[in-house]
Amino acid sequence: MAIKEAPSAAQLSREEQEAIDNKNAGRPYDQAAYNRAMQKIKQAEKYNGDRNKQKRNRR
Repeated sequence: MAIKEAPSAAQLSREEQEAIDNKNAGRPYDQAAYNRAMQKIKQAEKYNGDRNKQKRNRR
């Protein structure tokens, strides 16, 4: 799952964005920063309602 950019509500630090970019490119990355970024992205998706829409469309 490649994350190209965070939802608009997620405010990622430079370190967190670099961790996502490095992971997507297959380079070594900071695991802690990556995990923080993913939590922020998931939280933003919840606030935007995107995660619930995905669940409803699986029928």
